[in-house]
Amino acid sequence: MFDSLTDHITQARARKYLLVAGDKKLATQLYLHQAIYASLVFTVIQHFEVFLRNKIDHYYTNKFQDYEDWLLLLLRTDSTNPWWDVHANKPIKFIAPTYECLSKTYHLWQNQFIKSGFNHNQLVADLSLGFWTSLFRQSQYKLLGDSLLEIFVRTPLNKISRREINNKLFQIKTLRNRIAHNEPIIFDKTSLNLISSQESINTILELTSKLSIDTSVYDSSLAMINQQKSLILQLSNQNPTFSAG
Repeated sequence: MFDSLTDHITQARARKYLLVAGDKKLATQLYLHQAIYASLVFTVIQHFEVFLRNKIDHYYTNKFQDYEDWLLLLLRTDSTNPWWDVHANKPIKFIAPTYECLSKTYHLWQNQFIKSGFNHNQLVADLSLGFWTSLFRQSQYKLLGDSLLEIFVRTPLNKISRREINNKLFQIKTLRNRIAHNEPIIFDKTSLNLISSQESINTILELTSKLSIDTSVYDSSLAMINQQKSLILQLSNQNPTFSAG
C-alpha cells in the first residue's frame, strides 16, 4: 500500500510519513488519517473565512455607503477614487498583493459582469482569504480608515490591537495554505504534533466569538476532529518507533 501511495504523491512527501511512522504500513495509515483530519480542520477554516469576509464586507459597505460599491471603489483609476494622490495625480495603490488579488479576481469575472451585471456578492465570495486578511496589515488598515477592528464587537477596542489580529489571521491562513498544498499538519519532521493545528482552531474559536458569532456552529466539526485526533494517537501507540513528540 505504501508503494501504491508513492504513485499518487511524490516520494519525498511519502518519505516524510515513513520517517515519522517507522514502517510502511503505519506510514500509509498515517497518511490516510492525516487526510481526514486535514479535511475536517479545513471545514472549520472555511466557515471562519465566510464569517470574516461577510463581517468585513458589511462593515465597509456601510462605511463607504455614499459610493456605488466599496470593492470597485478600490479599483478606480481617476480622481473619483477617495485615495487620489493630488501631488502625483494618480490613485494611491494598495500594497501589491491586495490590489493585484482584487484586480485579478475582478477581471476574471468582468466578461460575466458585462453580460449579467455586476455581482458584488459573487466577487466577495471569489476573493481569497489572503485578500481579507491583508486588510489588517498596517498600510491597508490605515488606508481604509484605521477602524476595521470595530467588527470585533465583543472586545473593547482598548483591549485589542491590529497587530494582534493580523498575527492571528496569519496563523490561520498559514494552516489553511498547508492543507491546500497537501502538507502534513499532524507532525513536525520526525515527531507527531497535533498542538499547532489545535492552537489555530482555538484562535478561530476566539476570533469567531469576538465577531459576535455563536461558536456552537463548529460543534459537529470539532467533535469529528477530536475523534480523529484520538485515532491518530492510537495509531502512534502501535509502534514504539513512532515518535509521539
